[in-house]
Amino acid sequence: MGKYFLISKTQGIPYQQYTGNAFRVRKAIPATVDEIVIGIKNKAGKVNKLTTFRDADGNILERCYDNAGKPFRNLVYSKYENIIGEDEYVESISRKEYVMQRKNDKHYKNGSDYILKAFWHKCKSKIYHISHNVNNAEKIISSSEVDYDGDFGTQIHCISEYPHLLKGKKYGKEKSLAYAVDGEGNSLIPNSYSMSEGVVYPQNDTYLPYRALDTEDLKLPITNRAIKDRGLADMNITVKPDYIPREDENNFQAMFNNWHGDILFNKFKGFISKISLVSTSYHEAEHAWQYYLDARLSKGGTPWADIIYFLFGPIKSKEQLKEAKAYKESIDNYVPYNGKNLQVYLKNFIEIKSNEAGEKAEAEYIKQGEVMRKNFSHIPSELL
Repeated sequence: MGKYFLISKTQGIPYQQYTGNAFRVRKAIPATVDEIVIGIKNKAGKVNKLTTFRDADGNILERCYDNAGKPFRNLVYSKYENIIGEDEYVESISRKEYVMQRKNDKHYKNGSDYILKAFWHKCKSKIYHISHNVNNAEKIISSSEVDYDGDFGTQIHCISEYPHLLKGKKYGKEKSLAYAVDGEGNSLIPNSYSMSEGVVYPQNDTYLPYRALDTEDLKLPITNRAIKDRGLADMNITVKPDYIPREDENNFQAMFNNWHGDILFNKFKGFISKISLVSTSYHEAEHAWQYYLDARLSKGGTPWADIIYFLFGPIKSKEQLKEAKAYKESIDNYVPYNGKNLQVYLKNFIEIKSNEAGEKAEAEYIKQGEVMRKNFSHIPSELL
């Protein structure tokens, strides 16, 4: 091994017995831990360490690279399974890469998990889609990748496909669509895309900058877009994509909180598809609009509503005044969902209008994505 030597190698340690100090990005509780420690000759106390956290089925959840003198580097994994048509079974494996600059360990250990998380910098996010044809054993590998280290603060997105992987051999050329995205507003840089033969550029797909993102990474930008589309960009609304509900809060997937003006996504409730997330984002943005009008009609009432009324004052438009009164009546007589009264809950006027907004956005997202789904038909539609 040259200047390196093996210090220790352990496998399958129950997580409850793990006494190491690897820094993790993902807070899901693993089942087992593997760890390899490599010493460096003539450098006493300097070691390289690789720690792997696995779930109960042995799947990798996270790999932590702690190499002497280099930044901490972690790879976080997730796995999805989908079916396309009658013939294709698709395994989708997400891998996100994070780095954290090395400082005095006390700098991290004395901080909370929240502060520790703030030190991590996401470099790359990639999803591999491995399509298996159940009739002829053909495999097709596709990928959706985002590089966050592009020049001038841009993101580089790339969606690729390697057709006809049959019995380990690759046939045909790679299909790819690559483009740069403005780091601020998720808008395409003109003429930044490149396409392989057979890929049609989706001219009218306004959601193109979001197609390569996975569901978790999509929460913040797509909800900010929904807020902007609803005319609420300057209304002091904050999106919290990984909110941890309190014990006294209902088990919601997402909600608008009019106390502070937050759109909250339950950290522990995922989405089965990006289409569903788009619908939810626009649904909650519509609630934000409803409470914005109510705040101006009611002259405040919560800390966020007080700010709204201070900034914008009473409603002057007759049309908006009529709309606000209808929302206020619904808000004042709102029937929350208790797990049994779904039909009654859905008849709340503000829920009817928010569902309409979500359904409209969902339909647009699906329609505009038709070209991309034809280009990359072996990526599950749930993830594209």
